[in-house]
This record gives sequence, C-alpha cells and structure tokens, in this order.
Amino acid sequence: MTRVTRWARGGSPLLLGLGLAGCEPTRPERFPVVDLGPVDTSRPDLGPLPDLGPRDLGTPRDAGDVGADADSGTLLDASSLPGCVVGARLDLATAAVGHGFEPSVASRGSEAVVAYRRDVGGGIDLYARRFDGTSYAPAFALTTDGLAESQLHLVALDSDYLLAYVITSGLGNDIATVAFDAVSQSLSGAYDATLDPEADRYPTLLPTSGGALLLFERTDTVTVLRALELASNGAALGTLTGVGTNVFPSGDFAADANGADLRITYLLDSSTLASFRVGENGVEAAQPGYSVSTLPAGALTGILRTTANSATPRGLVSSATRSARATAYLHRVAASGGFVGAPVEVDDARAVTNPALAAFGGGYVVAYRSGSDVRVRAFDTAGVATAEEVVATVSGEPGALELVALGDGSGLLVVFEDGTTTERTLASVSFSCTP
Repeated sequence: MTRVTRWARGGSPLLLGLGLAGCEPTRPERFPVVDLGPVDTSRPDLGPLPDLGPRDLGTPRDAGDVGADADSGTLLDASSLPGCVVGARLDLATAAVGHGFEPSVASRGSEAVVAYRRDVGGGIDLYARRFDGTSYAPAFALTTDGLAESQLHLVALDSDYLLAYVITSGLGNDIATVAFDAVSQSLSGAYDATLDPEADRYPTLLPTSGGALLLFERTDTVTVLRALELASNGAALGTLTGVGTNVFPSGDFAADANGADLRITYLLDSSTLASFRVGENGVEAAQPGYSVSTLPAGALTGILRTTANSATPRGLVSSATRSARATAYLHRVAASGGFVGAPVEVDDARAVTNPALAAFGGGYVVAYRSGSDVRVRAFDTAGVATAEEVVATVSGEPGALELVALGDGSGLLVVFEDGTTTERTLASVSFSCTP
C-alpha cells in the first residue's frame, strides 16, 4: 500500500504544465449544488468567527551566532549550485485578504490535489482542485456550511483523499473530516471527529493500514496531544487516546511514518526537538525510539514540517532564528526514527520563512520564502546542498506555502500565496531538482 502524507513522496525528473485560469467551481452530483454567485443574505447571522490562521512563528529571538557545530555537511555558495528545472506558474484562486486559502496539498501517482478555504459569499467553505500533470480541473466544493473552517491537512489514501480541518463555533473548536475522490469530484464521507467544547486544533493525519490516524492538540488546563483512529472515509474506528505524557506547546508538533513506524516530533524547549514512536492506534510504542536534536539556546521558534509517510529519506524542518535572522534547519531522520547527525541550516545567506520539506530523488528538497522570492533548495542525504532555484517572485507579506513530491516521482509542486494587502492569489509551480 502506498501511503503519502502532507509532506510528500520522493521522485526524479520533471513535470511541467499549463493551467486552466478562471475555471468556475463545480460540485459532485451526489451533493446539493450551491451557486457560487451572490448568496441569499437571509441566512442566519453566524456572528464574527475567529480565523485561527496558520501556526504562528512567534517573535524572532536573538539566539546569537550559531557556530559551525550546528551544521553537518557543507552549504555551497549559492552561485556554485546547479539550478532546477521550473515549469509555468498556475493560478488556482483569488480572494480578499483574510477570506481564503491556507492550502494543503497531497499527491498520489502523477496527480496532486490542493485543498483550500475560500469565502464565496456569506462564510468560509472548503474547495479542492486536481492537478493532472498538465493543468488544474475546475474547483469543487468539499463543504457548504459557511462555517469558520481552517487549519487544513490533506493526505492521499489508497483510493480517496482525506482532509481534516477545524470548525470554530461559539462552543469551541471541533475537528471534522471529509473524504473524496478527486477525479469524479464525489464525497465518500463527512464526519465530526471530535464533539467537545475544548480547544481542539492543528489536526495532522497519518495514513495507516486501516485508514488514517488523526493527531491534534487539545487545550483544557494544559495543552496535550490526542489521537483517534479513522477509517478511510473519515469515520472514527476507536476511541480518543491520549498520546504520551508530554505537554505540547501550541502548534509545535509534527508527525511522519515509515510504513507502520509512526513518529511524533515536538518542541521540548527553545533549543531541543524530541520525538517518540506510536502505534497505528496512537498508543505510545515501546522504546527505543525516543530521540533528541539540539540547537543553541533560544533558536527554535516552532513550525515543524516532515517528509511523507513511507518516503525515503525521512526528515524534518524547523523554523528558528540565527543572529536575529529568521532561518530554518533540516533535521535528517534514520529509517528507524532517530535523528542523524547535527541539524543543517537550510540557507545560511538569506532569511527563511514558511519552510516546507519533501523527500525526492533519494534526497531532500526544501521550499521557502525569502523576501519576495519563493526558493527551493535540494540536499543529499549527507546534508550537503546540491541545487537551488528561485521558482517564483511574489508580492505582499509572506503567506502560506506547501510542497509535495508527486507520487510517481516525476517532479514536485510548490503551492503558495501571492498578492497585495487587499487581494490574494493562490498559485503553484511545478519543478524538479537533483539532490
């Protein structure tokens, strides 16, 4: 069984294509059709609903200069690195600032699917578009309730895609799921995974042999991690499980897997990442399996991103600061789940925000924002940079950025936000780099 998580699978040559601009969303015939033009304003007023938005990077802290011992491998001077082969930019959607996107992307075979949020009048709903290797199919709706839906996480299962997201209401935050077929644009399941007035957030899905494992944070008096087994259609298979005995800071955990070996990594403190193993039911596995990766004090600021389920090699990127400069580190992970060597700074010459990671071509590819550039950089398994490229130039403040390696190994797709202070565009670029 091929299992792919949000952070993608590996591969090799290039996939290029041209997009379909201005496609109007269509809906599967199995579900009610909603006109995406003006909506009936008589719908009940839901009141202001908070947008949780992406995970907060926090205020950069001056960690001092990170010495050479923080890097393993040698980052070559940018001018000496080979380039990457880059395709055309494809625009997926536009929306007013604060009224859309927060994308999540997953891939199976030669296709990729981008799920995103968008306000088409009266409330936020979720949509998806399928990239077939050449262009995007028209958008179709995944939800039609107009609720404040956010914090999307999409994974590819054997036959369907499964999306987890947060619904915000006056009672609190719930985690919901929707399963769908991207070709027929039909939905195969839609469930409320958690019905509790607690603050549930940051859903993360890991494909398993029976469907998926849902991980999320819950805050009551403390912040803890919870797990729930799901069927492939998103229905709950078991009961809610507490994971480990650790208290997790807000949003600072990530998960990946190598087959049935599931691993959770979290921010232990401002300079230490820690990880441990869990079973497909979310129960903490017998050790060994616990591992730590250390940076100088005060360096880590959250945002942990992992490679795909069953992708080789395994890895993780973390956001950090270096001499008050925003940066990111690549943490290499052994097949058994332990960290390999010291962390490698992704780009030692530029500011790095919104890092995302994919396993590709037997190595790693990191996509990130640096000023107005969307950049990608490839690394081999020793942590040595082997290629880099500016794949797009954008305007406005840094927005969400997602990266996926196509399941057939033919290339990668980076999805990002662009635009002004009043209107944003969701766009993507396909490319290939040699690690």
